[in-house]
Amino acid sequence: MKRSVGRVNGPVSRATANSLGIDDNQLRRQHLRLLRGHWKVDTTRLRLEEFWQAGLNCGPDDAFLSHHTAAALHGGVVPATGEVEVGTLTGRRVRVRGLVVHRYTRAPEIVTVRGMPVTSKEQTFLDLAARLSLVDLVVLGDSFARSDVGFPERLPTATGDARGRGAVNARRAAKLVRARVESPQESRLRLLVVLAGLPEPTVQVELLDAEGFVVYRLDLAYGGFRLAIEYDGRAHVERQGQWEKDLLRRESVEGGGWRFVVAVSADIYRRPEQFLDRLVAAMRSVGMRPPRLDPQWRLHFPC
Repeated sequence: MKRSVGRVNGPVSRATANSLGIDDNQLRRQHLRLLRGHWKVDTTRLRLEEFWQAGLNCGPDDAFLSHHTAAALHGGVVPATGEVEVGTLTGRRVRVRGLVVHRYTRAPEIVTVRGMPVTSKEQTFLDLAARLSLVDLVVLGDSFARSDVGFPERLPTATGDARGRGAVNARRAAKLVRARVESPQESRLRLLVVLAGLPEPTVQVELLDAEGFVVYRLDLAYGGFRLAIEYDGRAHVERQGQWEKDLLRRESVEGGGWRFVVAVSADIYRRPEQFLDRLVAAMRSVGMRPPRLDPQWRLHFPC
């Protein structure tokens, strides 16, 4: 007689599934295989953490989550790889499809997140510096700083003594990470401006009314010149009402003497040069004297 499956927390091995009364045929037909030899056998909704836990179970005994997986576990924004990445200090070889094992020569800083061992945010930033572009690395750092405002201040110390692949990239990115950036696209827009050699705008500038209440928050701004840069990714039908309210509030701010340069996704991915031209023109119109554009921005934002 088939035994009912009791409460199971996380992925289980084939042997454990068999001990619960689930034979191999039932495993293949009725349950979800996460990584080789590890299965989800309960009826709850599949969670990404279960893949991560399966990766730990498949890895060496001292395995900890690292690199892209660690970044995701910390809530960071990082390109997906389709793999679970773990680190180890041992030399044991593990070959499992969907699992990447990184061998560390020195013990990294490990913290516990959601009950799983994972490299710290600083260590994860250093690890990914050898694999991410400068822009994607700053996007990651900004995303860490959204829930950890002290992260940018710790980065220079964390990256200062870094050696090997990615060390230069890590130190350069550390100088560009900012707290309070609200989205990856805002990070990319700011970097387009900075890498083009233009003055860095201030992040999340709050405009107050006479009583000190925040009436508008600017994505990026040159406060002394009342010039704002806004990223607009909200033009969706399901958010039409809110979008229209925001446009009316922006008009009110413009009535107070602010000049806006509005960017959309295409300005970052398809026409960055035209956006920079618009921004430079706006700078001149408010009395700024922008420098000649640094052509190096093209290496980071090809179009």
